[in-house]
Amino acid sequence: MAFLTVYPGAIYLHRGKSYLIKELNIKGRVALAKQVRVGYFTQPKEKTEIKILEIKKEKIPNNIPLFWGKVEVTTNVVAFQKRKVFSGETLGIEKLSLPSQIFQTEGLWFCIPKEIISKLKLNDMEVAGGIHGIEHGAISLLPVYA
Repeated sequence: MAFLTVYPGAIYLHRGKSYLIKELNIKGRVALAKQVRVGYFTQPKEKTEIKILEIKKEKIPNNIPLFWGKVEVTTNVVAFQKRKVFSGETLGIEKLSLPSQIFQTEGLWFCIPKEIISKLKLNDMEVAGGIHGIEHGAISLLPVYA
């Protein structure tokens, strides 16, 4: 069985304990880990793409097109950031070359008409920040409806 080595020092936190990832078998979906005591952890840096495959429902409440449909999600972990546990200070970034993970699911999305953005006189950063805030609100509300 061929194992790929995750970069030395990859640390994951689980239930307050640190684990060093020694080996990763991508095909078998198995990571070999050893519990260790260190003052840092790693965070994955991912690139995610979402492709709309099929629109199943569409509504336009308050002039905001709202869609529900089938989507394909492609995620690729491109690096890990090494960070101190208590301060969050960045200790370094290690680039990775791992295969993409692809799956199909259902999604909900909306489009903000340009007229609304123009009327509010928002710049690109303000629009992105507003959408990010909407994302957090949606994530918080999702368990109520799911």
